[in-house]
Amino acid sequence: MSTQSAVKVVTTHVLSEMKLKGEKISMLTSYDYSMARIVDQAGIDVILVGDSASNVMAGHETTLPITLDQMIYHAASVVRGVKRALVVVDMPFGSYQGNSKEALNSAIRIMKETAADAIKLEGGEEILESIQRILSAGIPVMGHLGLTPQSIHKFGTYAIRAKKKRKRKNWFTMPISWKKQVVLPSCWRKFRQLWQPESPKKSVSPSSASVPVAV
Repeated sequence: MSTQSAVKVVTTHVLSEMKLKGEKISMLTSYDYSMARIVDQAGIDVILVGDSASNVMAGHETTLPITLDQMIYHAASVVRGVKRALVVVDMPFGSYQGNSKEALNSAIRIMKETAADAIKLEGGEEILESIQRILSAGIPVMGHLGLTPQSIHKFGTYAIRAKKKRKRKNWFTMPISWKKQVVLPSCWRKFRQLWQPESPKKSVSPSSASVPVAV
């Protein structure tokens, strides 16, 4: 949790300063106004409006069915309940893959219609063009690697990947080609045991909440 008790509003600048000082950045997921108020008042630095709302709020088996309109609805509800935290919104499946112009249009809609602070995309080098185009419009971007639920049909499982040394190296070197593009800490899901080897016996929570890691 942030030690920036005197800071009223968390911005990208505040997060950058926290990263430089080696301070931990807290991040939790919210889908509606009531939960966002509780999380914000608890002093959490970043609130993610996750596409996992598809599972948690709508009962779908995957995150794929949730639409851009639905994400905008959830994000706008969350923003209305937040006074301090920085709000990041997941871009849903189909709103940015394979078409950087569509990615920009989707990101602009999210920012204009929700008043959120930033957007988040899943993937690595394959979304570099979309990241660059979105940043060109002045929209902050958070990266997302590790467990990528939007690729469930590609991998066929939610099991933790990159357990082997060779694959682990690929996961950790992949962001190097684009990490300078993002302006927020990147988000890793269920990867805690890879960058906290000192406690390998600790169980990993199945929670869908994302763990932010400064890159």
